[in-house]
Amino acid sequence: MKFYSYIQLLRPQQWIKNLFVVAPLFFSGRFADGNALMAVALAFVAFCLMSSAIYCVNDVADFRNDAKHEKKRRRPVASGAVSRTSAIVVAVALAAASLGIAIAVNAKLLTVLGIYLILNLLYSLGLKRIAVLDVLIVASGFVLRLFAGGVATDVVLSKWIVISTFLLALFLAFAKRRDDVLILERTGEKMRESIENYSVRFIDAALASLAAAIVICYVMYTIDAEVGAHYNSPYLYLTAVFVIAGVLRYLQRTIRGEDSGNPTEAVYHDIFLIVCVVGWIASIAAILYF
Repeated sequence: MKFYSYIQLLRPQQWIKNLFVVAPLFFSGRFADGNALMAVALAFVAFCLMSSAIYCVNDVADFRNDAKHEKKRRRPVASGAVSRTSAIVVAVALAAASLGIAIAVNAKLLTVLGIYLILNLLYSLGLKRIAVLDVLIVASGFVLRLFAGGVATDVVLSKWIVISTFLLALFLAFAKRRDDVLILERTGEKMRESIENYSVRFIDAALASLAAAIVICYVMYTIDAEVGAHYNSPYLYLTAVFVIAGVLRYLQRTIRGEDSGNPTEAVYHDIFLIVCVVGWIASIAAILYF
């Protein structure tokens, strides 16, 4: 039981987010390059370890609020299954292992992971209390994942894909805040200190704006002349169908109150979203590799 609690502490189900590290190599068309594949695999593992370290720190910092949350109260630190001291020890060990792997890849990856670590420590220690800034920091973590994959494999990132990723991460972060606002309105419990400065009306407006911006940026990416030359295909714009459908589906889930507080769980269990993600990956792969 204790071992299972420590596994829960690491939140391995959240490692799916670190697939953003693999995205630059996938989009480069070099997925069959053995050296690049090894480098991105190490970068992925390093980010999994570092993100788990950050989760440990967050759980220690938020254990009082988590204990009041209808779902988060089952987390190991909030429930008392793992002590705060043990969680910090695990966090330090994971962060050290992550940085060690980054050193073995290259100095640029070490720099990206170092920035991610510092930014998230600042977030945990106080910046998360500032509304809007909190979601901007969360979204920047996904962009850093992209840069990690890029520097590990020497892939230059398209400006459109970086912007699209940032906007998508903002969209998902605001959806999570909406879930917390609804809990505050229903129970009076604050799930995070910044939540009083949000409202459902503001978040719904932000979500609608971000949904439109994501679609526009992704379409711009697919019709960019430089990107078209790289893909050597006139059909990349067709992949936008899956992006549009996925964004609209998640927006629908969020506004209808269908548990927008955990994007990872939504992707795992919503068949519509699964089809959108798999269809998008398959269509990109077909254009790039076949």
